[in-house]
Amino acid sequence: MSPAISDVYTIGFTSRATLGIACMQIGDLCILTFGRTELPGYWGYGRYEKPDWTTVSTITAHNTDEWRDIASASFVPLSIEQSARDFTASLDMRQLSPDVSIAGVTDQAIVINRTERLASASLSDDIHISLQAAGRGFVSQYGRVTDVSPGVLTVTETHRPFTLNYVEPNQRHIVLQASRSALGVSDDMIRHVAGRQVSGPNPARDAYVSLVTSLMAQPEALSEPASLEMSGIVTSLASAMLRSAFESTPIMPTTNEALFLAMRNFIRSHLSSPMLSPETVARAHFVSRRKLYEIFELHGEAPADVIRTERITRAAELLGNSAAHASISDVAFMTGFSDVTTFTRAFRRHFGVTPRDWRQRIG
Repeated sequence: MSPAISDVYTIGFTSRATLGIACMQIGDLCILTFGRTELPGYWGYGRYEKPDWTTVSTITAHNTDEWRDIASASFVPLSIEQSARDFTASLDMRQLSPDVSIAGVTDQAIVINRTERLASASLSDDIHISLQAAGRGFVSQYGRVTDVSPGVLTVTETHRPFTLNYVEPNQRHIVLQASRSALGVSDDMIRHVAGRQVSGPNPARDAYVSLVTSLMAQPEALSEPASLEMSGIVTSLASAMLRSAFESTPIMPTTNEALFLAMRNFIRSHLSSPMLSPETVARAHFVSRRKLYEIFELHGEAPADVIRTERITRAAELLGNSAAHASISDVAFMTGFSDVTTFTRAFRRHFGVTPRDWRQRIG
């Protein structure tokens, strides 16, 4: 049994939210359909409008009733079983394409159920991929119970029951909601990974985490064309990530943009290795050296230049960090240089000053 939340009260679930909720689009207004009754997009806290590509706004709930309605309309109908007494939550949702959205969620301790009744009345079979950014708890589906903590990714199928038991205060999550067709993965694969951590040798996972984290940190909204492009990149990485988890072997994304991001993330994660080179990047992503250069050329870059620039940039950050107490030779080795002379020469070529002079200026 999952640990209970201390200092909680039980929330009743109104009959309207036990019905399937659909969104009928009229211009920019989303008309919520509860069962057979069409109601304009109004809840207790105010009007709900379709997320668009041109604005970034955060919706705040001051109690569980508001949060139930916000979460049910933004994701799928949900039942709130327990919550902290002074519960609050907020939602920052970005619509990337008609069938792909990503949301940043902040909330206090809460237990949420997607009950059998709600799931059986589901009007969609979307997939939720949730990155735990802060706080701990449990996610359960298909009888599997998975611990979640910062950095953990979990998958749930929305047309089947699941439970989200977030036992600590100050929870933060980044949730991708996507249709099965957008992800392009089989039902068997989704069922296998649902209710489990997405782990294992998975470069696509690392790139996905980096991308969605940076995306939700952006204060400005993407344009509609950029959002549609981002939708393709995110789903390509997510698909490769799920395939990797299912097959227990690294699977690379299929689009050049997603593959480029995975390669850039790989480079940043391996700067300390003196063996990092265009050849090792190509091998790690199962592409030829020629294909590697073609992908980077699409962005006006060369792999070797990117590796060198990333090494020097990381070195400059370390030299400017007085709390690190790292010597210049330590910084050289921490960024993959085999000796201080080579490091100093490369640093001066890039910044026009020696590492020692740089440290003195920053300090």
